[in-house]
Amino acid sequence: MEFKLLDEPEEQLLQELIEHRDKEYWRKRFDEIEKYPDADLLLRGTFKELQDADMINVLWADNFNYETIITHKGLTYFKNKQVYQKHELLDSAKSVVKDIAVGVISNMATKT
Repeated sequence: MEFKLLDEPEEQLLQELIEHRDKEYWRKRFDEIEKYPDADLLLRGTFKELQDADMINVLWADNFNYETIITHKGLTYFKNKQVYQKHELLDSAKSVVKDIAVGVISNMATKT
């Protein structure tokens, strides 16, 4: 399975979910944001994006996420992101080295 980076809002919410697993925190969070319909929709949409990405499973009750289960994929996301970024950096460095080598070889070939 290929690793897929989350967008920033999804990453922020996933981190918040990992840090705050108690129901009362989320009840207060949704009570506060309820006054701002656009922000409420954005937060709920972000929950849906995380659920669609198999990062979380959510049970809704009383208009907030009564139970949120962070899946293995969600719990390991940030570690996997570090590994992914290291591989991307390594691949980029390999490409640069290859381009330099091709340039040097081409330069040597034109001099002879």
